[in-house]
Amino acid sequence: MSDKVYKVGMIGCGGRGGLHAEAISKMPRFKMVALCDIVPRKAMWMNAKHKFDAAIYEDYHKMLAEQELDLVIIALWTPLHLPVLKEVVNAGVKYIHSEKPVAPTWNEYLEASYIASTHDVHLTYAHQRRYAVGNQLTRKLLKEGVFGKILRMDLYSEPHLLDCGTHTFDQAFSFNEESPVKWVLGNGDVTNPLDYFYVPAESTFEGAFEYENGVKGTIHVGRMPTDGATMRYGVRVVGEKGFIEVLWDGIIVRAVVYDDPSFKVPYPELGVDDDLTVQEIIPNMMEGILASMDSGEPAEIDYRRAIRAGEVIFAFYESMRQHKRIYLPLIGQGDCPIAKMIEEGKEPKIYYGR
Repeated sequence: MSDKVYKVGMIGCGGRGGLHAEAISKMPRFKMVALCDIVPRKAMWMNAKHKFDAAIYEDYHKMLAEQELDLVIIALWTPLHLPVLKEVVNAGVKYIHSEKPVAPTWNEYLEASYIASTHDVHLTYAHQRRYAVGNQLTRKLLKEGVFGKILRMDLYSEPHLLDCGTHTFDQAFSFNEESPVKWVLGNGDVTNPLDYFYVPAESTFEGAFEYENGVKGTIHVGRMPTDGATMRYGVRVVGEKGFIEVLWDGIIVRAVVYDDPSFKVPYPELGVDDDLTVQEIIPNMMEGILASMDSGEPAEIDYRRAIRAGEVIFAFYESMRQHKRIYLPLIGQGDCPIAKMIEEGKEPKIYYGR
């Protein structure tokens, strides 16, 4: 086992950066040496809270010029992900971890992928829910055939496809042995749109799709009722022998084996633990990134998986624009169709944070 200590710099010291900082503060093989935020007091507060003894920057260009960093974490709003990624790559950093989604348009997704592949960069995006114990257990149960051959998957997300649906699709890919999606068909509502971290978004969306391995799927997006009858976010996997419903963070809401009424999943217990992301998932993700840095092998949240989830989302938006089924791979489209449609409608409601 390696004992190398990696030097880390963070760009963006808000809420999401804070979750990463919390995990890093407990990992002796990561040393936070630089914190950057356009509001310096945020970086100062994070530095003091975790006793990092890091250099504080207001300009990330200056940080990249002065520091030799092994890993840079980009915890910024969506439109800033690609521009900052370019600068970090140009500075020679080889390990980069960014908040999701990748970018506001499909062309920018493709550009991020091209940059990572041509510069030998280990790029990851924060699909941290792959590291939730409940999600890992669900993958194991599905692989063992506990619920039989998968027939259908029902996906739920709020409040919209791009920012949060990327988690749901990534979760579903992991449950269905990473099978690619063959086609999508969907439509949404832009009459009461959102502006989510400066990215225009629909308020509701409904769609159907099919994986290449024949599994059918549905996606339901928007603010869901909390009556217990509808999942707000997560995936329901329906098999020949039963079904399982799993929230984003791996909380198993319901698991049924038709021929065994006594069947119970040992972990996790029913209910939602609001601290699960901080206590379990983000630390597990950072351990996964550390293992990738040690081995040189791609992490489970490698950028190619984020690109794949994004391709499905933008294909759905294209289906909405063209009013027809869209087959993947997505070729010939590069903008964000939802943004174009919203431009012709009402002003969006501004959303400034979680």
